[in-house]
Amino acid sequence: MGHFSSKGRIYITLDAEPTTVHPGDAVEWIAIKPALSRGDRSRLQNSTLAASYDTESNKASLDFKTLDFELLLLQLAVVDWRLLEDGQPVPFSEAAIADLSSDDPLVDKALLEIVRRNPTRSILRGAPSG
Repeated sequence: MGHFSSKGRIYITLDAEPTTVHPGDAVEWIAIKPALSRGDRSRLQNSTLAASYDTESNKASLDFKTLDFELLLLQLAVVDWRLLEDGQPVPFSEAAIADLSSDDPLVDKALLEIVRRNPTRSILRGAPSG
């Protein structure tokens, strides 16, 4: 096992299981990192957890901020795509990730694969559970 996170890619398509083999330009695909790096996990944790301290009760608490959790996961893990809008390729950019539809089955499948490969429980240690 290497000391650094893999620079490889996992390709997500609607028609097949996630794979490291490039599916070509015949289908739409989203490429994700095989795993988030330590830095990615730290950024996710720092952006989604808020620590507070109540001086009256002398207690600290850790609160989960759900606002942009899914968006940040996508921004950290998605590295490329072949997506079409009106039959035309949409150039990949981090800014364009924010425009992805939360109702799109391919986006949802990519997000589920990111979570499967990077269990949020280990990322968000100490976050309150449902």
